[in-house]
Amino acid sequence: MSTVLDIVPASHSRLGGSDHTRRWALQAPGGPPRFAGVTRPEADGARGWLGALDDHDMDDVLVPVQLEVVMSDGAGPYMLDAAGNLILRVGDHPIIPGCSIAMGEVDTAMVRLGAVVDRRPEGFVWIASRTVSHASRVGELDRLAACSGSGDLHSWRDDNLVTGARSMR
Repeated sequence: MSTVLDIVPASHSRLGGSDHTRRWALQAPGGPPRFAGVTRPEADGARGWLGALDDHDMDDVLVPVQLEVVMSDGAGPYMLDAAGNLILRVGDHPIIPGCSIAMGEVDTAMVRLGAVVDRRPEGFVWIASRTVSHASRVGELDRLAACSGSGDLHSWRDDNLVTGARSMR
């Protein structure tokens, strides 16, 4: 079932504070605005494939965005999650083919990190993610990099439930 997503103003977007072209979001009828911080062209490009998803699947999707930022080799692209948080694909997973490591902004007390797969031209999808404290992120990135398959990724993700931090699918 396909849903028509509207492009709506998002003056509250974090990225829109420094770039007025990033004050847009996508919204399903009766739903909350999502992916706040996209430009109009990025929103227009994403609305078709996002509209084909179930609403709950959007929590695991990342929409690529073009930022005028220099990145180190192997990093990128930047992406937005449904809540409008900026996520960076850090690089390829060192063991799992076709899988990458991604991490959210580190200027907050908590940071979302995990493993993503590339589904471009549409976007990226979290296959396992956790929100961890800023202080524990390096150790969690090391644990994530040591995962050797989907079972390990799910164990890494589910270990999060013991600590009470947010776990995603």
